[in-house]
Amino acid sequence: MHSHHMDILPDLTDAYDTESKSQLIPTHILFSGVVLFPLSIFLIANALKGFPMVKIDEILGITGTLLLNGVTTNILKLTVGRPRPDFISRCQPAYSTWKLEPICSGDVSRYEEGYKSFPSGHASWSFATLLFMSLYLAGRLVSC
Repeated sequence: MHSHHMDILPDLTDAYDTESKSQLIPTHILFSGVVLFPLSIFLIANALKGFPMVKIDEILGITGTLLLNGVTTNILKLTVGRPRPDFISRCQPAYSTWKLEPICSGDVSRYEEGYKSFPSGHASWSFATLLFMSLYLAGRLVSC
């Protein structure tokens, strides 16, 4: 499935002409955080109640939250199609044919990935995890 492509007008090319940089927080560290953080909170909260294990409903809750978040984020990314700041370095357009839609000469998968800037996957994963954990802890505090 191809994503929607937001048009880049020639006078806005400077906004998308940065070099590709490595991510500030690598994806494997993010995924470790969104898995290990909830599990450690589950263990601590259950240990305080005298049950030193993680319950299945806690695991299903965070898993469902993260799955729903991933699907929603990817649907939005494909629908919006906003270019990443390094889009031109990914696309490597033929400037003589530049109109509203660039003719890219770069790698197609890298070019298509360049249209998936919004919403931020890192921000949505972090938000979903922290929202679930806030609601979980609020529920646990009420039941204490």
